[in-house]
Amino acid sequence: MLATLFPQAHARYTSLPVLGGSLEGLCVWLHARGYPRDAIRRRMGAAASLARALRRRRVRSLAELTASALLSYAPPPRIFNAPPQGALVRSLTQYRAICTDILHFPARVLVIQAARGSTGERC
Repeated sequence: MLATLFPQAHARYTSLPVLGGSLEGLCVWLHARGYPRDAIRRRMGAAASLARALRRRRVRSLAELTASALLSYAPPPRIFNAPPQGALVRSLTQYRAICTDILHFPARVLVIQAARGSTGERC
């Protein structure tokens, strides 16, 4: 899904430290839940800044973070427009709550589920 959203730059997203291995599955999950492509693109566009913030705090794996610790990386939503990083963090937290271990869950399984019309509620 990253390759269709970012045909020339998808490798940049998959190579991000800490997040790179989870972004493909997150994209597929968001798409299966009915999120528009533009909303998914905005979230993925904030992935580099989130990866920098995680690196500054020396986070090596998303498994190290509790849900509340991960949510601390989301800026507070504004009245009319939630920042993309906040949306990414909240989506990643929800995705992580559904998938027991998003770092080791194969993205190709999620792609197959999405192709079969899965609701995306289970990974």
